[in-house]
Amino acid sequence: MATSPEPRLAHELYRQIPEFTVYELDGGRWRAVHRADHDLVIEHSDWCELFMACVGVRIRRTIDQARDELMERQLLARDEHGRTRRL
Repeated sequence: MATSPEPRLAHELYRQIPEFTVYELDGGRWRAVHRADHDLVIEHSDWCELFMACVGVRIRRTIDQARDELMERQLLARDEHGRTRRL
């Protein structure tokens, strides 16, 4: 039984995508695996489309992190405000 070849790690500098490890698959497809969240895998037949999808993920994660930080600050401020009023 024939097995498909292992994905080739893309070493070329112009193929690197920050926060992702990029592989070239058999048949010319591309796969990007997030370095911190290995369950986050993006595949595409066009490298430029893969790159843009990865950029979109990075932007989304940054926005989510900023939202979480803002919510935490608002909760802390509300707690401090309530504590000050009770004194």
